[in-house]
Amino acid sequence: LSKFEDGKMAELVPAQSFVIKSLNASTLPPGDKKELDTFSKKVAELRRATGAADSYKGELANKIKFIKSALVSSSAPLPGATDQVYAIEKRMNAVEIKLNGDGSIAKREFETPPSVTGRIGQIEGSVWYSTSAPTKTSVQSYDIAAKQFAAVLSELKAIDTEIKKVEATLEQNKVPYTPGRLPEWKDK
Repeated sequence: LSKFEDGKMAELVPAQSFVIKSLNASTLPPGDKKELDTFSKKVAELRRATGAADSYKGELANKIKFIKSALVSSSAPLPGATDQVYAIEKRMNAVEIKLNGDGSIAKREFETPPSVTGRIGQIEGSVWYSTSAPTKTSVQSYDIAAKQFAAVLSELKAIDTEIKKVEATLEQNKVPYTPGRLPEWKDK
């Protein structure tokens, strides 16, 4: 037990070990509690990674918004830059659909393919609030979500690289500031 005060962490009581005993009140007890715990941790890590990727995707979308505005207000001729930014934005939309689903179609009550986060939510609902071993369906859903997320994360990294290239072009052409872009300057 510790406290954080005035920028410092202070230990209040040293660590003590203890044993947790199950009440054995489970309707369907797992054959192997360690297997359930290991699977739950895998799901939690996938949720952490997808949440972080989704937040970063939001940051990139914000950058694109400012880049588009800077391109409009720039007097520098940048042939193809606008097309490049719109192509990146289209790729970002595809990443959004794969990661979080197509909200536009879903709100019209049409069926949509399961998204990565949708699959994870279903797994969490079936595993985290259960005392039984993970089902084969949950394990298969995890494998599918993990594979889909790997592809989404790879695409997100490629988009990030493209945005950095666009930002370098903007800086070379002295386009107005966009967030996250440090200016280059030399006194002549």
